[in-house]
Amino acid sequence: MTDPTLHSPTLHYPLSNSPLYKRTEVGVIPEEWEVVQFGEVVSIRNQKVLPKEVDADTICIELEHIGQGNGRITGYSTSETSTSTKYRFYKGDVLFGRLRAYLKKYWYATFNGICTTEIWPLTPQSEQIDNLFLFYIVQTRSFVDAASVVYGTHMPRTDWGVIGNLPIPLPPLAEQRAHAGVLPDVDPW
Repeated sequence: MTDPTLHSPTLHYPLSNSPLYKRTEVGVIPEEWEVVQFGEVVSIRNQKVLPKEVDADTICIELEHIGQGNGRITGYSTSETSTSTKYRFYKGDVLFGRLRAYLKKYWYATFNGICTTEIWPLTPQSEQIDNLFLFYIVQTRSFVDAASVVYGTHMPRTDWGVIGNLPIPLPPLAEQRAHAGVLPDVDPW
């Protein structure tokens, strides 16, 4: 005999005081959560600058300066040593390496600076998503898998058209903020 709750759009787990859950395209989530497309709540901070247009000591982050799969900075250069167009980023932005996304190069910006255009400075479009929750999202298997759908064979780059349409679970903002510190330890979807 099959469990009738497996085909029900709303599930109630048998724990006392447990919330109601619903089945969605991203899996079973609490009833009060939404599923939104990534591009509805996040955008690329598309502020391009030439290094000569900023102070010579402005920190510049290149792909090789972001650790693989650990969210850490391993070094940096300055705008003085750079020549190509860069993106400007700000403290609180989430930087995501779009070249060879399977290398999982991401960082939560702790200062303002510039970065290669091979890194997307991601920022919330609205008050619907917290920056630290965004940092968690870019680390998930689902996000990295979608980011690995690329164009180009020699230099495979993530396609914003794919990432922008990626469905993500979105808890209420207060819940995002309450759990943002522990979420990177969990990858449920």
